[in-house]
Amino acid sequence: MLILAAIFFIILLVILAYLVLILISFGLPGFILAIILITIIATKAKAIFLLIYMGLERIKKPSEYHKMEGKIGIAYTDIDEKDGWAQINGELWQARSIYGKIPKGSQIIVVRKEDSIVFVEKYTRGFEVFESKKRKIEF
Repeated sequence: MLILAAIFFIILLVILAYLVLILISFGLPGFILAIILITIIATKAKAIFLLIYMGLERIKKPSEYHKMEGKIGIAYTDIDEKDGWAQINGELWQARSIYGKIPKGSQIIVVRKEDSIVFVEKYTRGFEVFESKKRKIEF
């Protein structure tokens, strides 16, 4: 994105230099030339700034993808320490159990997320503390 904006900016500078040469050849007074150039540069700079800003905003915005800890879902399949699937916020995620086997259909809570795998444990209503923290399991 930034490379395209830089190329676009260079092309605009070349066009601007060409316009300056054309205006000078017509012999326009200096202040009119200055006003025209300032207007052109300001307009193009604003357009380039907006393109770069919109590109950076997309990069900076944190998505819900990274905020998984504490989310509650359903065990889509049986989940153990090695394999399983969970449905969280309507999406299917590969899941691993932190402690023991979780049967299909049980409510689960996300303890942490690594890459595209969520580590979960069985959810008990009203208890927001993770079982793994109660048992002092290191992970």
